[in-house]
Amino acid sequence: MHIVLIGVMTQYSFRLSRQWLAAVFLLASTRLAVAQRFTHDINWISRHLGNITPYLPLGSIQDLQVPPGYSLEQIQIIVRHGSRYPADTDIEHIANAVSIVQKSTSPTDSWITGYDNVYTMERNFELDRNGQIQLYQLGRRLTKAIPYFIEAMIDNDIIRNFSAISTSSKRVTQSAHAFEVGLLEGYGPLPGQLNAAPLITLPENQNFLVGSSVSCKQWYYNVYMPEQATTSQPNLYLEAAARPIANRLSRELGISNLTPVDVYDIYLACAFDVSHRGWTKTFCSLLSPQDILALEYYMDLKEYYLFSYGSTLNGFSCYLVEDIMENIEQVVSGIDFNRTVIKAAHEDTIVNLETFLDLFKDEPILASDSSPLIIENRHFRSSITTSFASNFMFQVLRTIDDPSSYSIRVLFAEKPITLPGCPDEICPLPIFKSIIRPKLNCNDIESKCRRT
Repeated sequence: MHIVLIGVMTQYSFRLSRQWLAAVFLLASTRLAVAQRFTHDINWISRHLGNITPYLPLGSIQDLQVPPGYSLEQIQIIVRHGSRYPADTDIEHIANAVSIVQKSTSPTDSWITGYDNVYTMERNFELDRNGQIQLYQLGRRLTKAIPYFIEAMIDNDIIRNFSAISTSSKRVTQSAHAFEVGLLEGYGPLPGQLNAAPLITLPENQNFLVGSSVSCKQWYYNVYMPEQATTSQPNLYLEAAARPIANRLSRELGISNLTPVDVYDIYLACAFDVSHRGWTKTFCSLLSPQDILALEYYMDLKEYYLFSYGSTLNGFSCYLVEDIMENIEQVVSGIDFNRTVIKAAHEDTIVNLETFLDLFKDEPILASDSSPLIIENRHFRSSITTSFASNFMFQVLRTIDDPSSYSIRVLFAEKPITLPGCPDEICPLPIFKSIIRPKLNCNDIESKCRRT
């Protein structure tokens, strides 16, 4: 009996030992899961940061060159400012992300101890070094592509037939200047053969020439303010998509009750660390590739419903396009015209222009409950459509064998595109006019935007 009891106890103890070992292995595997962090390729993640995405040309210098059989008569450039420091509200979001990771109990997040948060209120909205370089290099590439065209504007120490306009925003004027430096470097009287090119500034938020949404009071009250509500399409999506990420991070970081907004804050800190410093091993390491893609779509929805097809007021490019057309008509009429026209502004200028031209349009409309297939295959991606320094170029081309024949070639991010309604990337001017003219109903835009 005693021997049997010992056998039973031994068997029971062995069973307990196996259970204890299983528990140990489970705990170890759990800790390994907690310790897991994600490694991202910089070239991949820097293409999925919404409107904080660093600029990357979609085309090449060859794409900027004039097609055979044509002469370049004029080029008009509309460009967003380059990479910048966060806005004041985004600085607060990033500070929250820093605070969250500082509370982490995971040893894999020890990087936060020496983390230097450079995103301070004193720097809010300021153009950073990358932003200056982006616009300078854009100007250099254009000059290398069409040097003869740039040289034709230089009359000894005078720049002729050249116009540059920007909003009065500091980061926009700096961006315009950086572009001018790159474009005209080598042709000026200043040290380094630089040129003091002219630049006209327009009052911020008080004009429609650069296609600004924020100039419209009705847009602010009827679009911007409602989009801040939790029931807006972007915020409905954030709640659904980021809630599981928040729950996972709560477990991994050892912090209870993280919210979808906290997840967005971490993504925002990740995005600016990539854009500003090229860092992927800080906040980005907390997010999986699937998390990044989900939050990118949230950024897309915000742009989409504020400035584009999801907005009830999105026709603010009317005056901008009217001015583009007037510049083209001056070329055709043969009167003295500007050969190079530059307009530097903000992201809403670029998105409004894309919307006016029916570019990057999705059917059906994008929404918080769009299917995974629609989301995956969407055309509207702010990482492409509204990256820092995103730009349009309108080339006015003249047929060499038929000098009375003109065409328009449109490039986006330095890559030729075919406008809806045009036969190909080189659009005969009569067809281009037939597409654009019916949309130019600008007379009542100010009355529509005036708050009653």
